[in-house]
This record gives sequence, C-alpha cells and structure tokens, in this order.
Amino acid sequence: MKVYPNPTEGVFKISFQDQTINGFLHVDVVDINGRVIQKHRFNRYNDAFEGTISLYAYPPGIYFLRLVNTDAKGMVKVIKL
Repeated sequence: MKVYPNPTEGVFKISFQDQTINGFLHVDVVDINGRVIQKHRFNRYNDAFEGTISLYAYPPGIYFLRLVNTDAKGMVKVIKL
C-alpha cells in the first residue's frame, strides 16, 4: 500500500494495487492507543484501489492504516505533523 504524503499535515492518499483482491478494500485508521477512529471502504479503480483520507480533525501524532480484506492484510504507519 502506498501512502503519500507521509508525513502529512492532514490529508493523504492511499493506493493499493493487487489484482487478487475481490470486492472492496477496507481500511481502518487506528490511533496510537489501538482505537479505530475511522473506517473507509474503497472501490477498485482500474487495477488499483485508491482514495483520500483526512486526519484534520485529529491531533498530530502517529496513526496506523490497517488493511482489512478477506484476501489481504497489512498495516502502514502514518505521521501527522
């Protein structure tokens, strides 16, 4: 999963390219304490899943993007300035 810009001032884009994933790509935003603060569902766009996430309403710090799908799992760290 690509996350950019990272670090971010609040808004960042994600891109995940995997042709083996079926359906939707679910991404949870998790704070440093392990709480899910946002849930997103992205549709396939051509051969990739792409979307934008905003952390403007949240304080600076470290957040994690948790990829949730029956076909794939993963986690990426995001730093909000």
